[in-house]
Amino acid sequence: MLSSSYIETENDIVFGSANSASVLIIDDSEFDRKRIRRLFRDAGLNVFLDEVDTISNLQEMLNETSYDIVIIDYNLSEGTGIDAVTLLHSHPEHADTKAIMITGDDQSNVAVQAMKMGCEDYISKAQMTAERLKQAVVTSIRKRAAAQNSSAKMELMVQDLANDVLGDLSGILQPKLANMLRDLRALKRQLNQPDTNIPERLENIDRNCIEMWNALAKAPNLCAELKTDKKLH
Repeated sequence: MLSSSYIETENDIVFGSANSASVLIIDDSEFDRKRIRRLFRDAGLNVFLDEVDTISNLQEMLNETSYDIVIIDYNLSEGTGIDAVTLLHSHPEHADTKAIMITGDDQSNVAVQAMKMGCEDYISKAQMTAERLKQAVVTSIRKRAAAQNSSAKMELMVQDLANDVLGDLSGILQPKLANMLRDLRALKRQLNQPDTNIPERLENIDRNCIEMWNALAKAPNLCAELKTDKKLH
C-alpha cells in the first residue's frame, strides 16, 4: 500500500460521514493517483481512499480490506487493467466490488473489453473531470447497494421457504411417528401374550414408514411450489 486517506466534504452524496464509501485506486503513475484524489475532493464525495501501484500490491490490499469500488488504470507495469479486474472479481471477498476502468488512451476496444469483464464504467483520463468521476462513483455505489439489498432479500426468502417446508413436513410426519410409537409400545406389551394382533401392528408400522418416506420424497416439489406461491404474492 502506498497511502490512504479519508476525504469528507459538506456535499456528501454517497454515504453519511459515519458510513463513507471505501475506494481503492490502482495506477502506476503517482501524478495520476494524486489527480484522482483531487478530483474526488473537488466532486464533493465522502470516501476513504487507498492507493496501490502494482497488481501484486492490489492482491495484498484485497486480502486486508473490503472495498466498495476499485478504480483501475488500464496501463500497468505488471500487466493490464483487465488482469486487475480478473483478480478483483475472482477474490472471494470482492466478487461484488464495483470496478471503474480508466486509461490514458481513448480506445474503444479497451472500453468494450472492460465492460465485458464486468467493469461498471470506463473513463478516459483526458475526459475525466470531477463531475464525470462523481457520476461513475455514485452510480456504482447505488448499484452495489441495490445488489446487496437484493441478496439480503433472497436469503430471507430462502429461510422462509425452509421454515415453511419444515413446518409442513412436521405436520405430516409427527402424527405418523406418534402412531408408530404407539404401535411399538403395544407390541412390546403383547410379545409374551397369546392371541395378540402383532401382525396388524407390524402392518401399521410398515405403512407409516412408507408414508413418511413418500412425504420426504415430495419435499423438493413442495419447496418449488412454495417458492412459486411466494413470487405470485
